[in-house]
Amino acid sequence: MFVIIEIKGTDWDAIPADRVMRNLRRHLRQLQAYLDTAIEDMEAGRREGIVGALLYPGRPASAETLAVIETVAGAQAMQVTSTGASLPGTIPTGYFQRPGCKIS
Repeated sequence: MFVIIEIKGTDWDAIPADRVMRNLRRHLRQLQAYLDTAIEDMEAGRREGIVGALLYPGRPASAETLAVIETVAGAQAMQVTSTGASLPGTIPTGYFQRPGCKIS
């Protein structure tokens, strides 16, 4: 298993709501660029699987913003997690498997 973690310093609460999606998509594109290089190794049989994750310093205070981030990232098979505390009543995001990757 090969794990690529893109560490971000994003404070989601400081970003206007209309800019959240733009920033998230940029972060996902950056991570995908790293994953694309590792996929070549996987296809050549040098890796069993690949997992991509975005790591943020904290979760957004807004449950709606958190849901958007997790839904969009999950649709692209990326994990999103934070070093900060979870929102009350939520559970940490699990690993999302990238299509075509075998996780053992």
